[in-house]
This record gives sequence, structure tokens and C-alpha cells, in this order.
Amino acid sequence: MKNLFAPLAALAVVALASSAQAQFPATQTFSGFTIGDVAGQGSWTQSAAASPNAQVVAGDLNISGFTALSDDRALEIVGGGQDVGISFGSTVPATDGTALYASFLMSVSSPAAEADVPDTNPAASNTDDDYFFHFTEGTAAGGTNFRSRVFIDNNANGFYLGIRNSSGDPGTYFTTLQPLNTPTLVVVKLAFGASIDESSIFVNRVQATEPVTADAVATDALATAAIGRIGIRADSALETPRIKFDQIRVGTSWADVVPFVAPTAPEADVTFAAAPVVDGTATAVSLGTFTQG
Repeated sequence: MKNLFAPLAALAVVALASSAQAQFPATQTFSGFTIGDVAGQGSWTQSAAASPNAQVVAGDLNISGFTALSDDRALEIVGGGQDVGISFGSTVPATDGTALYASFLMSVSSPAAEADVPDTNPAASNTDDDYFFHFTEGTAAGGTNFRSRVFIDNNANGFYLGIRNSSGDPGTYFTTLQPLNTPTLVVVKLAFGASIDESSIFVNRVQATEPVTADAVATDALATAAIGRIGIRADSALETPRIKFDQIRVGTSWADVVPFVAPTAPEADVTFAAAPVVDGTATAVSLGTFTQG
């Protein structure tokens, strides 16, 4: 999102009514932000006070398959710190059969001091795991009805990611350990149903089309209101590691949030030849091989 999402900041400025539908896709790369507190920049606001504040820091996160950034800005949180978020400026209705997507690049540089390290079962809903990203019903900074909560469980070698649809269902983890200090793509999907809502995460699925199977899925039967905000949450030092975020996107399709750039196929080699006449007979002679382009 250039200024939370380029469209999101604009929507917040004009203060569209919450009954209107948000305009997507929206993208935030923190380009043009000043190093320091993120709250107050580009429509980001504080959701809960704590110290240290969520910070805009130097350094981009890039991943193969995306257009590379060079604006040298990202968002960083640390356990025990401030919660922040950004409004869409309007809401996305929870219409049966539709879905809301978000994606972000993240990198964990300092693991939390969890009590269960080394972790043996991230799907066991350990008491020192907690969520760090979510959708929020409505557009207000003080909202508390969170959906598609993305959980993290780490050890000294890396981290696991999980998903929980709301506060009433168990978290489900993707049990592949992700490396520290490495950009990781996370795609979050909230699918609205007539009686059951489903939240899923896809990890490092850099591809043009949505995978058939998610890496972790959680469901519940709670009624979901219109979604108008995303939140970045820092819990205690035992629960939230130091996490850097970049390239946050929100949309209503996979293509909105995964701007896959297909690799350019190499041009074929072409051999050029001359055919001089020797004693009246044409003989091919190679002049070398060149690469087109």
C-alpha cells in the first residue's frame, strides 16, 4: 500500500460512509513514510497503546516473483509494543459466497522468548502463541471483533504460522517451519458463507492463480459483520517476536493481492550460416551462435 493502500488512504481522507463498499485492490509499501512512529502516517492509527511504538524502519522486503521495491521502508513491531491498524475508509460486506483477501511479506529477526522452546507441536494452541495480524469488523480503531487472526509460534530456528477465524474457534497451524531473517509471503483469505465463515492462510505461494488447497484452514459459525480494517498486533515479549512487514495488499481476489510477475522466458539461440560455393557445390559454414534480445 503506498499510503496504506494507495486507495485506502484516499478513502480515509474523504471519509466515506461505512455503508459504502471499499475500493480495491489496495497496496501499502510505506514509500514516502518517515523513519519513526507509523501511527499518524498514511492513515495508520494506534489501536492500543504500549511501548515501544510500531515503527517505520529502513529496509525493503522483496521476494522472487514480485516487482522489487527500492523505497527502503517497512513496518516493524516487537513483543509488548503498540498495536496499529488502518481503515479501508469504508467496508466490505460479508456477502455469502464472496471473499476478502490480504497479503503481506514478513520477516522475523528476533524470536520471542517463548516458554515452550523448542516447540514440539504448534497445533496444540500453546499458551505463549498469539496473533499478530487480523481483519476488523467496521472501520473504527477501537474495534474488537477480529477475523482471520494470523498466529505465530517460534523457536530458535524459525517460526510456524497459524490461522483462527475468530476468538471462538481453535487455531490451526501450517506445520512447516519458516526460516528467520527471510522474507515470507503470507496470503490470508476470509470466505463468507451462509452459516460458516472460513479463514485460510497460504505461505510462500508465489503464483498467478489461487491454490486449490490452503496451508491451514479455520472455520466457525459466528455471524460476521462488514470488514473495514486490518490490524497489526504486538502481544507480550513471550508471544510476539520482532516482525518486519512490507508490501501489504488487500483485495477481493487472489490476483488483487499476489501481483505475480512471470519470469521472462529466454530467447532461443539462432545459428546463422553462409553457403559459399566450392567447386560448384554449396557448403554450409557456421558463423557462430547468438542470443536474440
